Amino acid sequence: MRTSTQDDSTRSAVAKALAGGDPVVLAGAVSPMALLSGIEGHAASGRAAGGMCQVDVGIAGGRFRRAADLPGTRRILVSGWSLLPGLTDAHVHLDKTYTVAETGLADGTLMGAIRLHAEASVRWTADDHAARMRRAVAEAAAAGTRTLRTHIDCPSLPEEMPGWQAAGAVAAEGTVTLQRSALGALSRAQGADFADRCRQVARAGGVLGAFVAPGLADRALFEAFLTGAEAHGLDVDFHIDEGLHPGPASLPVLAEAVLKTGFSGRVLAGHGCALSLQTEAERDRALDLIATAGIAVAALPRTNLYLQDRAPGTTPLRRGITLVHEMRARGIPVLFGADNVADAYYPFGNYDPLHLFAEATTAAHLDQDLGVWIDAIAGVPARAMGLDGGRIAPGAPADGVLVPASDWPGLLTAPVDGRLVLRDGVPLGRGLDPVAVTQGDMA
Repeated sequence: MRTSTQDDSTRSAVAKALAGGDPVVLAGAVSPMALLSGIEGHAASGRAAGGMCQVDVGIAGGRFRRAADLPGTRRILVSGWSLLPGLTDAHVHLDKTYTVAETGLADGTLMGAIRLHAEASVRWTADDHAARMRRAVAEAAAAGTRTLRTHIDCPSLPEEMPGWQAAGAVAAEGTVTLQRSALGALSRAQGADFADRCRQVARAGGVLGAFVAPGLADRALFEAFLTGAEAHGLDVDFHIDEGLHPGPASLPVLAEAVLKTGFSGRVLAGHGCALSLQTEAERDRALDLIATAGIAVAALPRTNLYLQDRAPGTTPLRRGITLVHEMRARGIPVLFGADNVADAYYPFGNYDPLHLFAEATTAAHLDQDLGVWIDAIAGVPARAMGLDGGRIAPGAPADGVLVPASDWPGLLTAPVDGRLVLRDGVPLGRGLDPVAVTQGDMA
């Protein structure tokens, strides 16, 4: 049995070798095959490691390399460790995070959380937001996250919002790649300042976001929103079908609008819970439209399980999660997001994608195909954001995380403190600065 002392020794050896800047081959690592491209390995042993393979991965010049292309390079044995690429979460709310101590617990409903948050948020300055955001991105980075998309509530123009300002400042610090989505009601597409809104989002390199209230799926509003986004070269991101409400779902209306307008940008739709209440015929029609329109879907199991099907003194019978298996079967990109962390919407949680993936596995019964679903926190969300990443491939930036585990149970329960995060092939310390190694340390 491997001991913590052995793990510490391996971690130290890898950190020192990489901090020295010389090429290194990490030998015997275990990686999900779905996250490898151009790097071959052989199947990992054990039934609990399905979809994983054992690989030798080189790192040189800040890039991943095939070990065969680095003959004579120093090899460090990392058997018993998993190597993952940098992870991505495309749906978080950094302007709300870590505020539950100030807002207090809501009543467990979406509207109750909205009311509590609205009452408290008027007091928050850009500095307040920035301090909480820095804490969040540091936690995410330490867990192995490379990229985040954060929604920012923008009831006014984005540049007037302290949360938008703070996220811009934190993004510039580079702890993670941070993309902003300006979130407002869908009805703003008919406002006099909609073009200004689009211009401000475009200036920030951001994404145009919209909240679609249950029962308010107005096709004309969708078309106006998409037309405005198209005119400014913006991708779009929707909060849609968030509740378990009866009646027609909104996602197929969005898909129809995408097809009618010929919208050419990327479309990400978060939540989609109401699809689970539709008839089989309605579900099939909705899924066909979503697939044809090229919409990616963010499933958000933590917050949705917390908020949905809630009534005092009763046990919830319905799961607040969208049709992830059916979507994947139709080729619809599905990703998982942390959504809310420690706020009125969800008072718990963290920014560890592996912890989130374990919870998604429980919520949606992913355990029979973990080797494929793992991409829902890696390459799928990266592509939905229009970015590269989520792959260990020759020539790709050596952004990744080494985890002291060699199968799925170990990987999805490993504590953050034992991991080693790599950025461009350089190990990061606990303070998220590159590890400094003296010549004496390297001896």
